[in-house]
Amino acid sequence: IGHNSNECIDNISADTVLNVMTERYTEILRKCRPQLQLLLFQSQGTSLEHFKDEFTDRSTFMVQEWFARLKRRVPEAQVNITDFFVHINTVWLFTVIEEIISHNISDDDAKHIFHEYGTFQMLGWGAMLNVDPRWFMTRV
Repeated sequence: IGHNSNECIDNISADTVLNVMTERYTEILRKCRPQLQLLLFQSQGTSLEHFKDEFTDRSTFMVQEWFARLKRRVPEAQVNITDFFVHINTVWLFTVIEEIISHNISDDDAKHIFHEYGTFQMLGWGAMLNVDPRWFMTRV
């Protein structure tokens, strides 16, 4: 199933995936904003000082595994994405969270921002991978 497919699989839509992601990010922010501020801005000299780097490295590895699964299921997928591009996309999520916190964005506005971020990521990755994002968001 390539980029032009409109198939909806297993009654799960990309909109559902996007909405769940948006709700989870918003919930984490709502429940853990003070802890995230400590982690992201004040962890120097602690055991969590390198959390972002370690998380980013692990995420890069997991995304590359996901690319391999995608390629097995969708041979026409273009998965020759550099580790560094995956890396900067993971860092971008941290930047979004840091900016929301540092600018004291409300939870409601943050929810909208997370939805925009998710939409951009979903459509961007679909274009980069040459796969309909409505499909890969729900199948791989």
